[in-house]
Amino acid sequence: ELLPWQEYVLKDLLAVDKAGKWRRKTSLLLVARQNGKTHLARIRILAGLFIFGEAQAYGMAQNRRLSLDTLWKVVDIIESTPWMKKRVKRISRTNGNEGVEVWCDHYPEPCPTKCERIRRYHILAATADGARGASADLLYIDELREINEAVWAAAAPTTRARPNAQTWVTSNAGTADSTVLNDLRSRAIADKSPRLGWWEWSAEPHCKINDVGAWQAANPALGHTVQI
Repeated sequence: ELLPWQEYVLKDLLAVDKAGKWRRKTSLLLVARQNGKTHLARIRILAGLFIFGEAQAYGMAQNRRLSLDTLWKVVDIIESTPWMKKRVKRISRTNGNEGVEVWCDHYPEPCPTKCERIRRYHILAATADGARGASADLLYIDELREINEAVWAAAAPTTRARPNAQTWVTSNAGTADSTVLNDLRSRAIADKSPRLGWWEWSAEPHCKINDVGAWQAANPALGHTVQI
């Protein structure tokens, strides 16, 4: 199930133009911890694999532990959902090659039209070489505040060669050193491109730590999974 704020984000994130292509090519969600951003990302990844026909998806975070945590939670949902589990081709837990592969929605019948028969989700290392040679229909990056410019410059092109690809990024608030996050945020606030999506829940600068209104502004899951 989705929380109201997650459903709100996904409705805009997954909007398409008249040609049926994603309106948002690069999108970033900025929200406080423990509000459900990772669950929202899992739902987006699963929809790509099982519904949207995305043949290749990659996940990246500032460390392998976070990337693997997202991957195994995706796998948990697949393995606990019978119709998804039936379409699993392979789940790899081999160190350095962790990922999941699923058959297309025509399986086990032959594909009636040209089709990417196998859909994959694997993780990438958050290094300048981690995304080298990769091509993705969906690129998911968690904790962008920790991603440096060299890693971003290497990862961003992975979606350019695919006809209808999306880059989906989540993060908590960054610092002055979070140059990639801060640059994207500035571009979003300038509102010069409908291809860039931005959803942010944050308190006003310099608010008091005991300002309940500020807590509400930064925590969209308040009253659902987060309590006062």
